[in-house]
Amino acid sequence: MKPLRVFQHDACGGMGYLETYLNQRNIPYEMVYISRGESVLLGIQDVSGLIFLGSTYSVNAGYAWIDDELALIRRAVQASVPVMGLCFGGQLISKALGGTISQAPGMQVGWYRIEVTPEAAALTGAMLPSSFEVFEWHEDTFSIPPGGIPLFYGDCVKNQGFLHGQCLALQFHPEITESKIQDCLAHDTDGLNNSSACVQNTEEMLEGLTDRLHQLHAVVDILFDWWLSTVKTSAIAG
Repeated sequence: MKPLRVFQHDACGGMGYLETYLNQRNIPYEMVYISRGESVLLGIQDVSGLIFLGSTYSVNAGYAWIDDELALIRRAVQASVPVMGLCFGGQLISKALGGTISQAPGMQVGWYRIEVTPEAAALTGAMLPSSFEVFEWHEDTFSIPPGGIPLFYGDCVKNQGFLHGQCLALQFHPEITESKIQDCLAHDTDGLNNSSACVQNTEEMLEGLTDRLHQLHAVVDILFDWWLSTVKTSAIAG
């Protein structure tokens, strides 16, 4: 199996649980550290899938590397290479496929429950719960691009995930771990000072953290398993 290519954008955007998941399954991957000034690799012939992690930047910021990533996603879609995006990465997928990225009604930080659509339940063989708690940290939101299938809805920010062909876009952070939360708390203090009603304080975020992470990762395993199955299917077909 060719490796997955994972794009990391800033200090708070480490792989977290995604690294654990891939290592446990001996899935090969390679990193591109945009945060260290590395260039976006536009080739896709040597990878089996692309993963785009979070960022403190807006997809609409206009940086050249963002335009390169948008072009890369479109190229991957045309070549039937699976793509997964988490938070900022999910917004990249939406914009690349004709969706819009706009400022959410208010910043969202902390643990919030999202609802699972019938389409998402069918996608995973009814293995997902009807709702589950996720970790959020964002101030922008994506629209569902033309042809996209809504997967998850939330209250503070409605669109929480969609499927478009072999592209899986998630607004929340499935890769979150305790160390990542602590890292985000250290690097993005502005988010906690936001007056939005959907911003939790540090104590609320850390309450019952071990159980929350365990429950989230159990659901995330189902989502990642599904996406990985599209990667393997695509590799066989290729």
